[in-house]
Amino acid sequence: MRSYHVCRVEGNPDWEKIEKAPIDNVRRGPENIKAWAQLCYNDDFLNARLTAIEKDILARFEGLLDFVHLDSCLEFFFRPGGSEGPYFNFEFNSIGTINFGFGMNREGLIRMVFEDHRERFMIKPFTIQDGWGIEFSIPVTLFKMFIPSFQYRPGLTASGNFYKCGAETKTPHALTWNLIENEKANFHTPEFFGQIVFV
Repeated sequence: MRSYHVCRVEGNPDWEKIEKAPIDNVRRGPENIKAWAQLCYNDDFLNARLTAIEKDILARFEGLLDFVHLDSCLEFFFRPGGSEGPYFNFEFNSIGTINFGFGMNREGLIRMVFEDHRERFMIKPFTIQDGWGIEFSIPVTLFKMFIPSFQYRPGLTASGNFYKCGAETKTPHALTWNLIENEKANFHTPEFFGQIVFV
C-alpha cells in the first residue's frame, strides 16, 4: 500500500515544492500517457492539483452528472474516515466538468449536484506542454455534513486513490496511484485505497 503525505500550507500553494504522487500503475493503455497528483491543506480546504501528459485530449462533456470518465479524465477518490465510512469521488475532464458523488461502493453510489460547483470547489483547469491538469479545493464543510467532528489536522490518516482514464479517447487508458488488484479496472474499490496522511 502506498502512502502520500499531505503538507500544511498557508496562503496560495507553491506546487513546485509539493510532493507528487505518481499515477503510474497502468491497467490499460499506452506508455506515453503519464499523470501525477498533489495535495496540500489548511484549516478550511484540501487543495488538489492533478496533472496529465496526454497529447490527444478529448473534452466533450459539459453538463452536471455527465460521464466525464469517457473523456480525458483525472480523478481523486477520498475516504476521510480512513478505512471506515463513505468515500467521495471527484472526476474531471480537461475543461473542468465535474462528476461528483459519494458512497461505500459503485452500486451504492449517490451522485450530488451543486449548481455552484465551479465556485464551491474553486475548479481551475490548466494546460501544460503536451498535457493538461485541474486544480480544485474541497471545503472542510463538505465532510462535516457527514462527519460533524471532521477537521483537516496534522495526524489525520485518511485513504484514497488517484486515477487517470479516458474510456473513449483515441487511446483508451486506465492508470492508478495505488494498485488495484482485481481483473477489471474498477476504481470504486476502497479496499485498494492508499494511505493519505496529513502532516
